[in-house]
Parts: sequence; structure tokens; C-alpha cells
Amino acid sequence: MPTLKSVGELESLRASILGKRDPQKAVITICNGTGCHAHGCVGVTEAFREAVKSQGLEDKVDVRATGCHGFCERGPLVVIKPKGILYQRVRVKDVPEILGETVVKDNVIERMLYTDRASGRKIELEHEVPFYQGQQRLVLGNNGLSHGYADGIAKQMQQVDRWEFLHADNLHDLIAALEKQYGAHGRARSSK
Repeated sequence: MPTLKSVGELESLRASILGKRDPQKAVITICNGTGCHAHGCVGVTEAFREAVKSQGLEDKVDVRATGCHGFCERGPLVVIKPKGILYQRVRVKDVPEILGETVVKDNVIERMLYTDRASGRKIELEHEVPFYQGQQRLVLGNNGLSHGYADGIAKQMQQVDRWEFLHADNLHDLIAALEKQYGAHGRARSSK
């Protein structure tokens, strides 16, 4: 990939990436952050890839290992997009059920949902989990939907000090500038 030399080039790359995406295609995102690694996400990711391939679902389902979803204590985390269904503490043995019930049949598996401690209510959608409600995801808000970091970074370029961006010699420097402005996880606390 050639070095991007301007915000315009980055925005063009973003538009190209987004143009290739089918917004209705199922995407299974598996957190592959450090915490989820400790809980076995690598095996879960491989099991999803193998199951999708063996069932001939490659044209209907994408499997993506993503960066940290942030809720490490509940990992490995799996989010089924575009709906945003969040399953927690997923194991390799859960993969066939998730693929068959949720991805193929559009059914929710209650036992794998997050249970709100205050209300006892099962929460189906990632954005409804209280842990995430006080956050505004900035840099990696589309975690699992982008084809690499460029999409998430491009989305936030209007909020980033463009001077720092234009003086970033490489992606590492750009990410360091974004972390400086927004924090290590690319999130800012909301003012709630």
C-alpha cells in the first residue's frame, strides 16, 4: 500500500473501502485484544472461520478478528453485525450454535447474553450494555467493520488536529497522535 500523503488521500481510501462493503452481509466480529487472548479468542476465531468455510457461507458471512472491544472481563466477546448482538464468554463449543441459530436462523441465544446486574435483564445489543453506554468510541468505533485501521482513523480525521496528522511520518506516529488526543482505547467518556 502506498504511503498516504494527505487527508484527502486518506478520505479517498476510506470511501473506497466503504464502497466495497455490503451493509446487510453478516459479520461475525471476535475480539482479539489481549484480555480475550487470555480467554481463548484465537481458537474461537479459527473455529468460526472453519465453520463458515465448511458450511459454504463465505459469500454470506464475514469473520473478522478485531481489536479490543473493551469489556475484557467478559471475553471472548463476539458481536454479530449488522444487528449488533453481543455474546460474552464464547467458547469454541459455542461456535456451531451461534452460526446455526443466530447467523443463519436469526435467533438469539439467551444464555450467552450479558445480564444487567441492576435489573437482571438480559441485554441483546452491544450498544445497550451499561459498560458501553457511558462511552463514545472515537477511533475504533467501527471495530470489526473496517478493513484495517484506516476506516476508523479516517472517520475521525475531522476531529483530530490536522497539523499532527500531516506531520505523522507513518501509521505508528498517527496512532500515537490519536492516542494522545483521545486515550489509548480511542474512546472519550461522555459528559453524562
